[in-house]
Amino acid sequence: VLGAALERPRGAPSWNAAPLHPSDEPDAVQRHDGSWLVDGTKPLVEVEELLDDNDAFTAEDEENYQTLGGYVMGRLDRIPRAGDRFTSGAFTYEVMDMDGNRVDKVLVTKVEEEAGEG
Repeated sequence: VLGAALERPRGAPSWNAAPLHPSDEPDAVQRHDGSWLVDGTKPLVEVEELLDDNDAFTAEDEENYQTLGGYVMGRLDRIPRAGDRFTSGAFTYEVMDMDGNRVDKVLVTKVEEEAGEG
């Protein structure tokens, strides 16, 4: 009897048919200057692939943080505000938008090498 109660009615959508908050907005957009505007919920592993840099995050970062938003919060050691920024390795991370206490959008820019280096 319990099994029948848990079955979904014929023609009803499955529980995982669509995300709770569907969005047509991409989770990362490359800008004309080569920087990336990235959703804070994007997994770090995917951000690293996006940036085409296997060293964008340390093994410790990847162990401690699941998402770009979590990484930003951890690096700042507080809930960020729009405009907060820091540089780590070859990239600068700037919080562009917050959704309450959640990092919504982060601008990731490759740090240019100083003229004369190389």
